[in-house]
Amino acid sequence: MLWDVVTLDPWGSPFFRLVAEHAEVFAALPPALHEALVREYVRGAATRPLSTGALDALVSPWVGTSETRASFYRQIAALHPEDTGDLASSLDRLRAPVSIGWGEADLWIPADQARRLAEQLPGEVPVTILRGIGHLTPLEAPEALREIVGRWLGVERAAR
Repeated sequence: MLWDVVTLDPWGSPFFRLVAEHAEVFAALPPALHEALVREYVRGAATRPLSTGALDALVSPWVGTSETRASFYRQIAALHPEDTGDLASSLDRLRAPVSIGWGEADLWIPADQARRLAEQLPGEVPVTILRGIGHLTPLEAPEALREIVGRWLGVERAAR
């Protein structure tokens, strides 16, 4: 099951592309501004409010020392759409059953990518689009995701 996968070009939000082009400038931000920027970037991936704990867990690896702050921008600058080109060009050779899922309101990788991805894979590939959900489906709609993946795997939910 592929969910909001980074595969087809273009990928990355406008902010992602801006950072990739100017990582050294962003890395020079003062710690408080850096943390606010990372926090807002992560918060913007979801359409529903994230719990404080979830948001802190996603942000914490990228704040702290000047090295950890700079690493946030370096890892973005190191990624390029051509990095997934070989994968994208070989999708038609896939032989395993595949299902695709996406958040309709994903601002990082638009949901039309799900349909484009399905067209490049062999056979009939089911696509599930969750309305009103962004890029962080496991945090935004964990029950819906659990049910969708469970159905695809043929797993029956245990009675509670």
